[in-house]
Amino acid sequence: MMKLGHAYALALLSSHDSRLDDDAIIIASAGSTVAVSHDPRGAASSGKDDGWLEVIVGGMTFDISGLRPAPGITADAAEHHYDLGRDVTGRAAALPIIHAPHLFGA
Repeated sequence: MMKLGHAYALALLSSHDSRLDDDAIIIASAGSTVAVSHDPRGAASSGKDDGWLEVIVGGMTFDISGLRPAPGITADAAEHHYDLGRDVTGRAAALPIIHAPHLFGA
């Protein structure tokens, strides 16, 4: 669990060189209860890869950030470690999963 701004996020951890990219999330969501609801690489995109996707699960939307090739997010900001020591999170990259901004305060 890590704090991003004023909200907490669950984070998937990986090595910096094996972080997932947008397409891996899209492929993994195919045929599941998770759907990509917003991909900033779409037609109105700035042409750059922002390293995040919005997914919908059970009617709620979540942002997944830290995706390749955008810069990684260091996991050493983690406040709660579940079955991991700080020595692991200090060397890992995080893919935070946080409720979408329009749900803040809802």
